[in-house]
Amino acid sequence: MESANLQQLKRGTLEMILLTFIADGRCRYGYAILNELERAGGAFFQAPKAGSVYPVLYRMEEKGWIVTDPAHIRQKQYHITAKGKEALKQMREEWSGYTAAVTHLLEGGQ
Repeated sequence: MESANLQQLKRGTLEMILLTFIADGRCRYGYAILNELERAGGAFFQAPKAGSVYPVLYRMEEKGWIVTDPAHIRQKQYHITAKGKEALKQMREEWSGYTAAVTHLLEGGQ
């Protein structure tokens, strides 16, 4: 069972990770995204649950960050939009600054 802290960290980064997968073409289908998350995420993303991933995909679709390809009706194929690319760029910049600040603070803030 994972800790509440780890669950919070994963919840806070899942949109950025999924947008990255879709943007770089690594995977575009929900099932492929689940598999890639488990494969590339190491011990921190073992056995990801569809109940965690699909709501995030739907939310990103509602925000206009991703769209589905109407030619793939049986299996939704996701594509990033210009709005999604901008959101991802901002997330990555914020993540970079945030992780650098946290690392600095954990190392004594000198």
